[in-house]
Amino acid sequence: MSKIKKLFIDSEDGTHLEVYCYEEGKVRILIDDFNGEHFINLDISTSIAFSKELRREINVAKEPF
Repeated sequence: MSKIKKLFIDSEDGTHLEVYCYEEGKVRILIDDFNGEHFINLDISTSIAFSKELRREINVAKEPF
């Protein structure tokens, strides 16, 4: 298992979003904003479903209104 975290920083308000594996078969999303830290823990199947939904929403967002 690799020890890699991806950190995304919002350019408008400085919110940090990290995505990493915290345990075998578990993915954690950490959101650190002005209200504090918030964790979302996902198993593999839920992570895959979330990824597919995120891709769908990205495609919708790319379409002109």
